[in-house]
Amino acid sequence: MDKTDAAHDLSNVNMLNQTQAVSAAKLPPTLKIMQLFVQGKKLKNLDKGRDKSDYFCLLKMKWQQGQADWLEVDQTEIVFDSLDPKWDHCFSVVFNLGQVLHLRFEVYD
Repeated sequence: MDKTDAAHDLSNVNMLNQTQAVSAAKLPPTLKIMQLFVQGKKLKNLDKGRDKSDYFCLLKMKWQQGQADWLEVDQTEIVFDSLDPKWDHCFSVVFNLGQVLHLRFEVYD
C-alpha cells in the first residue's frame, strides 16, 4: 500500500474529543496532554471494481514557528473495506498552554 496513492480532503475527517485535555501527574502546570480520536465519513472508494478502500490516518506536527517540514509522529491502524473508518487508535499530544499547536491529519488508502 503506497501512502502517496491519495491524501483526502480532511473536511471529511472528524476529530472526536478534540478538546478533552488530560493532566499528567509529572508535567508542569502549563503542559497538558490532549487525547484525539479520528474517524472518516463518506471517503472515496479508491479500490474501483474491488473491495472498499483500506484507510489509515497519519498525524503530523510542527513544534516550532517557521519549521518547514511536517514531522510524522503517529498513525492509526488500517481499517479494511470501509468508507467510514472509525479508528480505535488514540493520538496523545503533549502541548503547552498559550502556544500554537500545529497538527495535520492525512488519510491514505
